[in-house]
Amino acid sequence: MTKARDIADFRFENITDTGTEGTKIASGTTAQRGTTQGQLRYNTTTNTFEFRDNSDTTDFLSAPQISSVDVVDVQTDLGGNETFVITGKNFKVGAVVSFIANDASVVNATSTARDSATQLTVVVPRSSFTNAKEPYDIKLVNGDALQASLENQINVDNNPVWQTGATLTTIYHEMAQNIQLSATDSDGDAVTYSVVSGSLPTNLSMNSSGLITGTLGTYNSATTYTFTVRATANSKTADREFTQVVEPNSAPAWTTPAGSLGIMYDSARSNVAGLTQPSATDLQGQTISYAVTSGSIPAGLTLGSNGAWSGTATAVGTDTTSTFEITPSDSAGLAGPARQFTIQIKAPVLQTFSTYGTGTWTAPLTGNIKVAVIGAAGGYGHNWGRGGAGGVVWHDSYAVVSGTDYDYEVGESGSAWHTRTNGGNNVGKNGGSSKFGISGDAAELIALGGGGGQHSSGSQEKSAGAANEGSYMGNVGSQVQGCYKPTASLGTQQGVGATIYGGYRCGTSNMQHYAWDTAASAGANGNGQSVSRCGGNANGGAGVDFSSLDSDIAALGHNNHFAAGWHAGGGYGGTSGSVQDGYNAYGGAGTTTGAVILKY
Repeated sequence: MTKARDIADFRFENITDTGTEGTKIASGTTAQRGTTQGQLRYNTTTNTFEFRDNSDTTDFLSAPQISSVDVVDVQTDLGGNETFVITGKNFKVGAVVSFIANDASVVNATSTARDSATQLTVVVPRSSFTNAKEPYDIKLVNGDALQASLENQINVDNNPVWQTGATLTTIYHEMAQNIQLSATDSDGDAVTYSVVSGSLPTNLSMNSSGLITGTLGTYNSATTYTFTVRATANSKTADREFTQVVEPNSAPAWTTPAGSLGIMYDSARSNVAGLTQPSATDLQGQTISYAVTSGSIPAGLTLGSNGAWSGTATAVGTDTTSTFEITPSDSAGLAGPARQFTIQIKAPVLQTFSTYGTGTWTAPLTGNIKVAVIGAAGGYGHNWGRGGAGGVVWHDSYAVVSGTDYDYEVGESGSAWHTRTNGGNNVGKNGGSSKFGISGDAAELIALGGGGGQHSSGSQEKSAGAANEGSYMGNVGSQVQGCYKPTASLGTQQGVGATIYGGYRCGTSNMQHYAWDTAASAGANGNGQSVSRCGGNANGGAGVDFSSLDSDIAALGHNNHFAAGWHAGGGYGGTSGSVQDGYNAYGGAGTTTGAVILKY
């Protein structure tokens, strides 16, 4: 055993160095490093103290350094975690990594694994990063508190997302095209587009904004094109394969014949459902739009692009026919032939039924019409027994349906000097009732006739109170005395929505009147102040004023009135008296019948 060997084999425990100059430790080059855990030496190559841990030799008391990271763009829309591999040196046990945003906020790693003194593996949720806070710095702090950073390393960069579906809308030959493809980028980066495989339809091209333009050539049959477009946002891309079908195209063909699309009556000028809607067909099944391309449609009406009519036609003074042309176009913009149509707007139509008897009116329209139903006046009796006026029913919006039959009846006027079948002489006959509507229907309008006049010493015509008897009884002679009261109806019957003028009244000295009268007071001595009253001592009963209800119908009356009763001088041998407005009109004592008047 040599002396040198003996010294090499010495083992020391708890060495204490009491010198002042320093203790000499092992030194050597990097290539001379040992591999035993716990060795401490001086590296003459790097001029640093170093020690050996369980896996590597590390600079002793030297700050860490970060040289690179493998992931610099985080795709947050993928979700989940991002794994970063960081390289450098002097990474020690207990090292912790964080990411510093541009606003100094901190994203801490979920885990930091020390692979070696030169490599760390770091895991962070992708959602921790936001585009608004990029770029992020990498910060590392060793267990000995020494730290390092690498600035402006991590950015958020997502792939663009396609918004345009893979199957493009069918296009048609010989038509100009403008097809916009679209993709979006959640980072707000501009998106550009390029065709990377396949071919666009002939004559079409696409610019970097994704707009496909051009005019197609002629195709004799359907042709399918397949091509792939790449959307690029910053460094990220997204590809989509598109399918585009090109078909031959033919213009829409009319199914609605030329000519009239309808007649609008004055009272149904808003009933556009009664007009024919223009219609055409398209062999390719495209949506058809319609437009007036020549002439003018009636004022107040509108033709929608779908061919539907709307609005209310403007009223006219004379029948007016509008002539115009409509052109259909398909969704590719190809127009069919224009076709000429007409619509007639009717001036108000007045139709009067005034001949005693019954009949049927067939509605020429669907809508609301105006109806005046007037019962006939009662006849006068001997010695000035005056008859009462007929009742009046007015409906300003009576609903009718085109092609439907509506019954009407015109009441017969009471005749003078009528002899009752069952006895009694010289009494006026009750006026007949007038009607309009479907018999028995709730909307039927019925106006009862006026009561006949009574002989001063005889009796008034009486009845069992049937609905066709007088709604209002005349008085007796020149004296105001009691009159007969019918029991079945106390006034004109009313259809749904109608207004009644005239009603049951007992002929007392003060001319008592009831709710169906429109006058505020009957007045004494029969001075004609209420509607449909019987004759008084001097003047006849007042008629119904139509001037505020309908001017056209009012013009058919006597001074705009209908249905005034007998006056004192109107009977046989009577004294003179005043004739009230409506006396010489339908339902008035000076005419022969009631009436049914229609306006539409």
